[in-house]
Amino acid sequence: MARHRVPDLAAVLGTLTAESLSLVATADEHGHPNVAAVSWLRGAPPDHLDLLVGWRSRLVKNIQRMPAVTVVVFQDSVLTLEGRAHVEERLAHGLPIPLSLVRVTVEAVYDSMFTGGQLTESPQYVKDYPAKLADLDDQVAAYLAAHQLTAVGADGRA
Repeated sequence: MARHRVPDLAAVLGTLTAESLSLVATADEHGHPNVAAVSWLRGAPPDHLDLLVGWRSRLVKNIQRMPAVTVVVFQDSVLTLEGRAHVEERLAHGLPIPLSLVRVTVEAVYDSMFTGGQLTESPQYVKDYPAKLADLDDQVAAYLAAHQLTAVGADGRA
């Protein structure tokens, strides 16, 4: 594997939007890995990543016990973001389903694609929400954008 550190963390975080498919890895109370697919995330340069996940998910429980996380995102390559997470809001307000806001302080980004490999397209997925949740993705994107603005001031500092 040709894993190497990516020098421009802020640039990578700036590309992550509310529909970027990612895998989030945590450890449970026994130290066993738990990996979950997440699509609701947003980079908050210079060094944060916000996720919205089900408020009763294993991710939330695991992060509360052990804050170390790894987030894998798929772009032109496979990027691995390593950091420490905390539950910023146990129950995010104003959303039609119960979600927790998790903030990850990203400590390092690595390109983890194997030597000579390049993704030719991002993984594709569809969402089959019931009609009453038709606007959910737009609401989540607006929530993440608003939270990023309150967490990071106009001067770029928290």
